[in-house]
Amino acid sequence: MASGESNLLEGVNENFLVCGICTEKYRQTKMLPCLHNYCSPCLGKLVDKDRRLQCPLCRRTYDVPDGDVANLPDNTFVDGLVEQFKQHGVESDKPGICEGCEEGVVTQWCNDCGMYMCDNCTRPHRKFRSTRTHTIMSLDEYRSTKSTDPALVQPPLFCSRHKDNQIKFYCETCEATLCLECTAVSHPRPEHKYRYLEEAATDFKEDFKEMTDQLRVRETRDSDGKAKVEKRTSSLEVFYQKADGKLEEHTDKIVETTTNQIRGKSKGLRTTLKNEYEKRKTNLNAQWKELECSESDAANAREFAENLMKYGNAAQLMTAKKGMTSQIQKILANEVKAEPVEDDYLEFQPMDDFLTTQTLGTILTTELATSEMYELRNIPKFPRKKENISVSLTRIDASLPRNVAMATSDIKAEMKTPDNNAIAVKVMDNRDGSFSLPYQCKVLGDHQLSVSVHGNPVVGSPVTIKVIPQKGLIRKIGERGSGVGQLNGPYGVTLTKKGDVLVCDCDNQRLQSFSTLGTNPRVINITGVGSKPIKPRFACISENNEIFVTDENNKQVVVCDENGKVLRCFGKGELTAPEGIVIHPINGRVYVLDYSSCCVRIYTQDGKSVKSFGSQGSGPGQFDYPYGLCCDRAGRIIIPDTDNHRVQIFDADGNHLYSFGHHGNGDGELNRPEDAAEDMEEIGRASCRERV
Repeated sequence: MASGESNLLEGVNENFLVCGICTEKYRQTKMLPCLHNYCSPCLGKLVDKDRRLQCPLCRRTYDVPDGDVANLPDNTFVDGLVEQFKQHGVESDKPGICEGCEEGVVTQWCNDCGMYMCDNCTRPHRKFRSTRTHTIMSLDEYRSTKSTDPALVQPPLFCSRHKDNQIKFYCETCEATLCLECTAVSHPRPEHKYRYLEEAATDFKEDFKEMTDQLRVRETRDSDGKAKVEKRTSSLEVFYQKADGKLEEHTDKIVETTTNQIRGKSKGLRTTLKNEYEKRKTNLNAQWKELECSESDAANAREFAENLMKYGNAAQLMTAKKGMTSQIQKILANEVKAEPVEDDYLEFQPMDDFLTTQTLGTILTTELATSEMYELRNIPKFPRKKENISVSLTRIDASLPRNVAMATSDIKAEMKTPDNNAIAVKVMDNRDGSFSLPYQCKVLGDHQLSVSVHGNPVVGSPVTIKVIPQKGLIRKIGERGSGVGQLNGPYGVTLTKKGDVLVCDCDNQRLQSFSTLGTNPRVINITGVGSKPIKPRFACISENNEIFVTDENNKQVVVCDENGKVLRCFGKGELTAPEGIVIHPINGRVYVLDYSSCCVRIYTQDGKSVKSFGSQGSGPGQFDYPYGLCCDRAGRIIIPDTDNHRVQIFDADGNHLYSFGHHGNGDGELNRPEDAAEDMEEIGRASCRERV
């Protein structure tokens, strides 16, 4: 092989072409989403029973499509370099044999066919209609070009569907490389927008270069950050050793008179000092590892991208585009702090009058109480008028050292009433690191509690507290009609994450929300869900504020956002009459009561069917046309069994636990219970037509 080609291959680190599992040259190279490459046979041995595999290098875990590593992306660029290394090891300056007639001496190279030819084969090759436009060059010209611009003489790639067709086009709609036949069969215009491969690759190289420049900046930043963290860790070690020595020296002075007592105090202080040191050192080490991982990811992606741009042809470049772009964007979006996250200051402040103070001194740190350390807890959802409530201000991390103290004077608490009056709330120190904020609810409506530490709001502040009447009917919402704030055939009712009342306005074919005071009505129209307009029956809200609605007309579950934008639908073809719906508080699954089928169907929030339980009948676990259901905080499913005049309780897997109630109008008796709800005391309530 000519020296130019040798110089070309010498520019590639040969370790770049070695599989990290078998430590041999790559075979059938597959690229994981983290941009690490391995042999296909090697990866096949790592797939577990759940069709997942873990990258041996970065330990990230990925799903394997259909459990077959053959479905992972091929890295044709690396395979091409491996083949060139193989040729480099076996070729010499001795002329080769023509790949056409297999007799003549090689004098020419056809770049379009990717083959060596003799003079006799070259002449007809230049004349045949199908090959006369091919680029043919002498061996010297080929070797020179391969040395200066290797991408121009890379062997062509052929279509995986149409084996004899070269890849010539790139579909921007599907982000896929195509042959001419693909453009006509599976990527026709105008539905698909495609262009010549070389044009697309030229444009993408500009974007790719910008991304590699950003990776280089990230790599440098993380490297500098590691150096800073190493320096800070060393400085912390010096301060620790100095403080520990000072503490030991002072302890030795007191030991002579009160040895046992002093040693006990000393041990406690040294534990506090060491815990603080170990905590900071652990955080700095963890930060260093994060920076090292971020630096490694950036370096690996940059090296691969630069090699791909330098040595890969257009097909290889565009084949890797989607995966490379996605992973690089993830790397650049990963926010890793480059400045040390911990201070290095540690100090032992001795106290000489041990007999009076009964302490050797104090461990000083620079950590001060801040608003980010505290949050509001025990917030009542709906306190009643004249009720005395108490909101707690508590440390988020209970393991914080006790010497991170805060006085009541550092805290400001204020309650804003519905008539916009600001009332100062008393702050009481519980002497355990937490504080109580007592308040008496005197006015109906929304109150806003704001709490700050050193002038900055604590976690969860401000918070809205809705005060309701003492007893009896609290409020009526809506009236009959089809206007805003009017209802026609209202069915399911639930509360939103903001505390508003969400109503399934069934016969008006929409949702409506109201404040708990019945004000601020807002219509939520949901369109484009099927052949018929939506007819909402029941609804529930997920943790990420998505609304799940059972649609009677289209026999499905519709998922939308708070403005009615449809996100997805599921259950169509399986549900016959969807009614009650609830999201399990523990496993997050969606439980839908199918009225006509007398069963409960369980789905993931993405709409994947998990299982069903129940059938028509009167035995345990059977139903007779039920409507609603709910779930308590322990995860038990509560279902009013309407025409069996009872309530049945199930676990999350649909196993029957127990039942209660029978037909009648007396205490403990039920007459066609239709729905159930859990109150704030975690007690399930069943509603019949005339009573609760």
